[in-house]
Amino acid sequence: LDSLMRQGLTFTQGYSNGYKSIEAMSSSLSSIPSFKKTFVLLPYSLAETRALPRMLADKGYSTAFFCGSPQGSMGFDTYARSIGIDKTFAQEDYEKARGKGDFDGSWGIWDEPFLGYMGEELDRLEQPFMSTVFTVSSHHPFNVPVEYADSLPDGPHKINKTIAYTDVAIRRFFEDNAGKEWFRNSVFVFTADHVSSGRVAPETNTTLGSYRIVMFMYSPGGELKGEYSEPVMQTDIMPHRLGPLGHD
Repeated sequence: LDSLMRQGLTFTQGYSNGYKSIEAMSSSLSSIPSFKKTFVLLPYSLAETRALPRMLADKGYSTAFFCGSPQGSMGFDTYARSIGIDKTFAQEDYEKARGKGDFDGSWGIWDEPFLGYMGEELDRLEQPFMSTVFTVSSHHPFNVPVEYADSLPDGPHKINKTIAYTDVAIRRFFEDNAGKEWFRNSVFVFTADHVSSGRVAPETNTTLGSYRIVMFMYSPGGELKGEYSEPVMQTDIMPHRLGPLGHD
């Protein structure tokens, strides 16, 4: 992640628009934040919205959402379909294709094999496409696959090794897909869903710090590069991507 951030456009003051994963989904893909209550649990969420996937679908884009947890987990796939995402891929789809040997015992499929599976499915999507993935490994109880137990860097907290594992998984995904046409033509948007529940840094135990997250964008052609120091939220992702596309 740090090498991609140096090559991409990094938002040094990135903020989430909520505390829950499903709140990040509505903020990042629909530019609709949650306030006192989670947006997707309100009756207003049943109304038609002009979310990013639906806008791009109207322009001829294929749309997909990937998450290695079981179908229905955290309401992701239901919300994905409500905002115009055509195909959703979950733990059951992975296991149908690759068997049941990669379940992490808690959340879903380990990040590394699931991202590998995602790359194969992206090859099958009609271009142009928009795809989103929610990674699951960096959650409590912060386990890593047995084969990585001794090779990943340790830290003072269990989450450190898990973050290192997800970093390895993303690196492998980029290495495996870098030569493909869709990869070269893509913009990759990275955002944490929210600040980790295991807050250890003093900065995260302030009101502002409890929303501050990692956010950056990467384009293989180098069109997006540098640092942006003004405050940026997940709700800024959708307009930031629509602007360069000349959205009308």
